[in-house]
Amino acid sequence: NDRLIAAQVLPDAKVQIGAVFIGKVKNVVKNIDACFVEIANRELCFLPMKEAGTPCLFNRNFDGRILEGDELLVQVTREAQKTKQASVTAQVSLSNEYVAISLGSPKVGYSNKLSKEERGRIEQLLIKEKLLEGKNFRQFLGLPSVGLVIRTQAGTCTEEKLLEKCRVLVEEFECLLREAAHRTCYSCMKEAANSFE
Repeated sequence: NDRLIAAQVLPDAKVQIGAVFIGKVKNVVKNIDACFVEIANRELCFLPMKEAGTPCLFNRNFDGRILEGDELLVQVTREAQKTKQASVTAQVSLSNEYVAISLGSPKVGYSNKLSKEERGRIEQLLIKEKLLEGKNFRQFLGLPSVGLVIRTQAGTCTEEKLLEKCRVLVEEFECLLREAAHRTCYSCMKEAANSFE
């Protein structure tokens, strides 16, 4: 009836926040406790050491240091702006409405909005399904530091739905890590999600 019913504002450039790449450390700058990592199209990104955690390295075993020339998995956390490079983290994460999985810590965390009863119920479910080892998320692919966060929405869904969503995300994460081990430097392993979908 000649009335506007929907509108979208599309960005001029492709948004990269959330995209996962195999990057290469170009240089380590100790006085700012950070390094610069090159990703696809030789774009240089800023990686603060506090965002490095226990990175997924492909050219050597991690010994507590990040060195020039290291090849590692990174995820874009902030777009480049004017004179500032994009920022990345080595604590790569994937998520859905119920759970999030990330590199960096083997702990299982729960949304503060979940009640004590909901947390206990979900914890028992994860133990029963062998997704928990003690208080930590079960480890896979030889990585020592993959963690799980249970989001607020998990308290309102059925156990079957939560397990299904958890399994799908674990499979996606394992697939990403397995594929990355066989891909070349600068490869994009996961595109940024389209915020308009």
